[in-house]
Amino acid sequence: MQIPSLLTISALLLTSSFGQTKADKQIIKSLDQLIPERLTQISPGCVVLIVKQNKVLYRKAFGSANIELNLPMQG
Repeated sequence: MQIPSLLTISALLLTSSFGQTKADKQIIKSLDQLIPERLTQISPGCVVLIVKQNKVLYRKAFGSANIELNLPMQG
């Protein structure tokens, strides 16, 4: 499964409930593992933001913003 598809599914799952549940926490843990594993296959870097009911549940930067200057992404 590609990152954009996973992120879309994750966002939909997170918005379907009213609080940060165990499932939400598991999705966040999965994102922390999956994105770094797959990111190098599709992009040098990305920023992921998941918001639920105007509350930021997940915000994290992965990879490089500039490969030549070795600058990390910032979230």
